[in-house]
Amino acid sequence: MEPQYRRLTYADYKARWEPVRRRIFVEKPSPYFVFPFLDPAWEVLPIPNDPTRLPSPESWLNYEGAPDVHDEYAPLFATLRERGVDRMMLWPVDRFVTSESYATGDPSKYVPIVFPFEVSPTREAMAAVLRDKGFDANSHPSYFSAKADWGLQTFWEEVSILAGTPDFMECFYRHAGGRDTVRQRFIDYDVGGAWAFAHHSRYDKSGPYEPDEYPFYDAPRKEFYDMIGCSMPAYDMEQIKTEYPFLFRKPDDQEK
Repeated sequence: MEPQYRRLTYADYKARWEPVRRRIFVEKPSPYFVFPFLDPAWEVLPIPNDPTRLPSPESWLNYEGAPDVHDEYAPLFATLRERGVDRMMLWPVDRFVTSESYATGDPSKYVPIVFPFEVSPTREAMAAVLRDKGFDANSHPSYFSAKADWGLQTFWEEVSILAGTPDFMECFYRHAGGRDTVRQRFIDYDVGGAWAFAHHSRYDKSGPYEPDEYPFYDAPRKEFYDMIGCSMPAYDMEQIKTEYPFLFRKPDDQEK
């Protein structure tokens, strides 16, 4: 069976889907770490990458050379199908800034880079949209469906957050192996060094680092964990030194 997806014009999108989006998200979700959901009571869950990404390594703690066999979003697709959802929306947050819109600051002059898509909640359909239409995380899409009981927001930094009503999240956790399993998967993604912000360069030091000083800082990570209401996990620095020695400057490199 052919993967099912349909590109919409913005007029079609606004007529059917924009009222739904406004029941889930703030007026305009941000590609930065700003809480995007209207209902602060919704439970928020971090997930590595976004639904257009290919399967991930079996373990994020030892992902170098590991086979890509894990689908981070299979539980979401399974949840949607169980709940009778046959279409979900991919809505691009970003718009293209033309020279006129930049000069005038007029948002009405922004030009869409990509168009919204209605997509079947399957891996095959998502892969087809990426392959055929080039719709991916670079447009920071929001994902949602007509019942307005869940939403997924993607960010620049190779991470997404899922939120929904209690019954939706209960169904999701059942497919995902439980809340703790999903959260631990993300922590492994972060602490294992696969997340873009797991080793974020510091800009607060002008002089050389100490021989064993970690030349990275956690401010962006803390901003993210504060946004989702979770404690930020600490790194095991001895393990980091063993597995990622290139992250630490040697004494004879300090002046280079």
